[in-house]
Amino acid sequence: MAAFGGVPIRRVLVAAIAALAMGCLCSGCSGLPTVRAADRAAAAELLKTISRAEQAAIARRAPIYRDPALESRLGAVLEKLLRPLGERPDAVRIVLLSDPQPDAYSYPDGTIYLHTGLLACLENEAELALLLAHELIHVTRGHALQVVEASLAERDRETASEDASGGLRLAARWSAWMDVSRRIHQRRALEEEADRLGLDLVMRAHYDPRQALAIFDNVADEALGVLSAERLAALRTCVADRWPAVSRQTAPRDGFRSDLQFLLLHQAQNDAQLGRWHHALKSARRFLRDSPDQAQGHYLLAEILRQRQGPGDWDQALAHYRESIRLNPRCPKSRKAAGLLHLRQGRFDLARAHFESALALSPSPGDAAYLASYLETLPITSKGDSL
Repeated sequence: MAAFGGVPIRRVLVAAIAALAMGCLCSGCSGLPTVRAADRAAAAELLKTISRAEQAAIARRAPIYRDPALESRLGAVLEKLLRPLGERPDAVRIVLLSDPQPDAYSYPDGTIYLHTGLLACLENEAELALLLAHELIHVTRGHALQVVEASLAERDRETASEDASGGLRLAARWSAWMDVSRRIHQRRALEEEADRLGLDLVMRAHYDPRQALAIFDNVADEALGVLSAERLAALRTCVADRWPAVSRQTAPRDGFRSDLQFLLLHQAQNDAQLGRWHHALKSARRFLRDSPDQAQGHYLLAEILRQRQGPGDWDQALAHYRESIRLNPRCPKSRKAAGLLHLRQGRFDLARAHFESALALSPSPGDAAYLASYLETLPITSKGDSL
């Protein structure tokens, strides 16, 4: 299961199966002995066992992110991609995980996991289509099973005759049988096949491939990996050679960015909690780019700037608190936050004015108690500032 941009492949197997976890083989590798039927059955059972274990671990590690509008969008894109493949709509399912890491990966049972951290980087539906198509190729081409079969085929006959119960023990030795340079070559071949066929699938689903390739520009650099430049060059060459008639267009207003709005807020909050200020600010500003009149966006951006405390951050935070108050005068939280910031700056009269305004708006009992305590202890002085 490979994140599209080149995040290290983790397809199906746990660390004990290092060769598979690196995505070390692909279909079409030559010079391998034929895999016997018994080995093929053992490999399939091994994949099922470890896939279930890994997916159970994922369920314990990261919560599922629910967003009806976004889930509907993902389902519609998936249906477009499955139609040219002749696959049933229920052959694949998408699971959204609340995880800040920009990642996506798939399992042989047709489950595709998408992290909110990756979706937050996308700008148009064509990028989403290319991301899903890449993972669909991994699933429909059976890359995981091919890797295990090829690994089994490389063993000597005596080792290959051992039954499936020894699979986990034997798996730990597979990586030792694989030459390192060959692993690198085969990993590239595996990903390049998913790139190439995924891009073809995107075109067959009537998406503009040039818009789809913008994913390489929009996903954070740390998510792309060392192969990103080579893979991107190959994909652009493929587009130029095979679809020269496709003209460069401005990405259409397909509604995808609108469906991402709640996810962007969610991602900005998550990144801020982790101290990932750059990512948090990026998501919050992207939200405001498309929804500049949403008070909650200005409040969230102000909160991130206040907490980061970089040069000039507090002044910017106050500006966004003011905009949030202008857009939603009845919300006490922006007034309370602005008051706290003024208090930390020693602007006590401004802090008092904001606290009194927040208290008049019937905040929660807890906030009301805090506001009352602040008002009791504030000195009465003025620096001539205005709200």
